Amino acid sequence: IRIYEFLQQFRSTGERIIALNDFRSMLGIENKYKQFRDLNKILIKPCVDELNKKSDLAVTVETIKKGRTVVALHFRFKEDKQIKMTI
Repeated sequence: IRIYEFLQQFRSTGERIIALNDFRSMLGIENKYKQFRDLNKILIKPCVDELNKKSDLAVTVETIKKGRTVVALHFRFKEDKQIKMTI
């Protein structure tokens, strides 16, 4: 829900880049998931999948790296015109 609310703030632009540390702070998980692969596997991918299935946004996320280290996330999203149906 926090990620959805965060993306709604930037609905007019359709994209947002956020530093990884700021993203962790926003979610209140500064001391959890120290390695990005854990954060991505446990939190980011499931959240993006759920947003795509259940919300009015079509969301993609890309990583921004400095060398081999992920330093930021680039969220791209647009309004999804398809009607979501729950079964």
